Amino acid sequence: MWELIINDQPLKGSLNMAIDEFMFLLIKKEKKTILRFYQWEKPTASLGYFQKVNEVINLNYLKEKNFDLVRRITGGKLVLHDKEITYSIASSEVEIFTDSLKNSYQLISQALCLGFSKMGINAQLASRKVSSYPLKSLPCFSYPAQDEIKVNGKKLVGSAQKREGNYFLQHGSIPIESDYEILKKLTPESTPQFEKNMTSIKEILGRDISFSEVVSCLVQGFKEFFQIKFKNKIFNEQEKKEILTLQRKYESPSWNFKF
Repeated sequence: MWELIINDQPLKGSLNMAIDEFMFLLIKKEKKTILRFYQWEKPTASLGYFQKVNEVINLNYLKEKNFDLVRRITGGKLVLHDKEITYSIASSEVEIFTDSLKNSYQLISQALCLGFSKMGINAQLASRKVSSYPLKSLPCFSYPAQDEIKVNGKKLVGSAQKREGNYFLQHGSIPIESDYEILKKLTPESTPQFEKNMTSIKEILGRDISFSEVVSCLVQGFKEFFQIKFKNKIFNEQEKKEILTLQRKYESPSWNFKF
């Protein structure tokens, strides 16, 4: 029995990151798995924990467009969260995910692929490593890295993980639509053509699709792949207070601009 959180109303970036971190804290207190789906209140650029702001993002353009900025506790690279669905999963159940980042990443990707199949999308795991990808300050969707999800050779999901022993948090961006020109302007250095390397659900299906339809398919994919059931997780008043305390960190320049 896993816990399920579906935030059907878009939330501020700092609150999204606070909830994800709180999920990570919960699974460190009790052996469990929590799965969450959510959206973003406004376009938000998120940085991997170790990234240097000035190397990976055009801050002038960010301010001009009035986009938000948050630094994640997970690794990975720059992501622009806009017109997307984001998933997050936190677990301390080593019997399911093992204690390996690679194995847990693969399992989650396989469950997502099963969910995509229910939308009529033939998604696969990328098998090859891109040697230049980890060496440059490129955005997350520049290339499909090994074990990430691709459709027709193009990256559909960008994910990142934080792990402490047997505990991990992984979250990932699933574009519903993509604005390639905005992505290019948001990145300070020359990058590959996003049109050739990434895709979106709408681009693949050729039609609009709702948050609820995508989430329903992905939830079913997780149920079938892991052979589990879900119960809804509702935060109590004390938990909400702790989340709001964490949110202040993600709104702080000392956190977001620490590198």
